[in-house]
Amino acid sequence: MFMKNNWLQNNNSFHIVLVFSDSGDLIVKEALFKIYELGSKFKVFDIHVVSPVNRPYYLKFLREIMQNIIAFSLRVWYNGSSIEDLEKLINDLAPWKNRTIFVVEKDMPEYYGLARSFNFETVVVGD
Repeated sequence: MFMKNNWLQNNNSFHIVLVFSDSGDLIVKEALFKIYELGSKFKVFDIHVVSPVNRPYYLKFLREIMQNIIAFSLRVWYNGSSIEDLEKLINDLAPWKNRTIFVVEKDMPEYYGLARSFNFETVVVGD
């Protein structure tokens, strides 16, 4: 049986939250860098997507991660598109703050501002 938010049950993964609209490729490149950087400490990564790019179209941006991360377990979760969806995700991830990073498009200041206001590590990406 599928349990909503069953990623909450896994205590040994690292969470990477990707927030993007048009710059998904830049966000994914930064996420890949972080996965390789953390690969010696973690073998399981939960990728959370908050984006107005709806299912399944956001997956085209994630293709690079899925094709290049064969040494790790990877799970992808679509968590919605709105600032409210991001706030709910932030609250859900609060117990794992030290194992979570937000990678946010620079044109979405309200989103990275929210993540920073909860003291999550946040990387802002853009030209």
